[in-house]
Amino acid sequence: AEEADIVVLEEPEHLNWYRGPGEHWTNKFKHVVGIVHTNYFVYAQDQPAAFIRAPSMRLLTSWMCRAHCHRIIKLSGTLSEFAPEKELIENVHGVRKSFLDVGEKVSLRCRENIDDEVFGPSAEPSVYFIGKMLWSKGLGSLMELIKYAEESASLGIKVDMYGGGPNKDEASEKANTLGVDMEFHGPVDHAALGMSHKIFINPSTSEVLCTTVAEALAMGKFVILPSHPSNDFFAQFPNCLPYSSKEEFV
Repeated sequence: AEEADIVVLEEPEHLNWYRGPGEHWTNKFKHVVGIVHTNYFVYAQDQPAAFIRAPSMRLLTSWMCRAHCHRIIKLSGTLSEFAPEKELIENVHGVRKSFLDVGEKVSLRCRENIDDEVFGPSAEPSVYFIGKMLWSKGLGSLMELIKYAEESASLGIKVDMYGGGPNKDEASEKANTLGVDMEFHGPVDHAALGMSHKIFINPSTSEVLCTTVAEALAMGKFVILPSHPSNDFFAQFPNCLPYSSKEEFV
């Protein structure tokens, strides 16, 4: 085969665990760019025998990136080092145009009616979370924060929880036990929530660069999230509200 100029590998750290017969990426292409956007090391820490799995995962992903890429682009600084001499941190993320369209509609709606029932300054806060229902996504942390807000500042916060996952039922039971006002719904297209909710809370620190945060910001929602390297890019937007403690969250 003729030599080609460039190829972009999405998630090269696991894409290359098994490769079919053929020419090596770095032999066929003059420049191989790997985009790393999932923190598999963090997920491995939640698996059985994590003390073996997690360091093995870190070693394997580093080996794959170093062997198969000329340049590695990490979406945020929360990722560990794979091959320091080849790495750079850059947001090459994006969202569907439909999310930007929702943002324009919200802006127009607020200009036409300053006392809008969802987005107006005196409107009852409409709060939600959307994502996979996993403890590693910060579900327990969110419950603790909501409980603290109620106990320390008498803030009654109802959170609509959207998404499916293996820990959904457990999370629902824990919320009931804690007396936290959370209603668990099934999966839904994020854009469908564009006109119904004003505030998005994402407590996760296991993300690399959270897609749902980018989507919520594009729709013009206030986004509450922890101060964390995975969220550094989002902090530049005026509707992003980071917190570094439970007091700041409240």
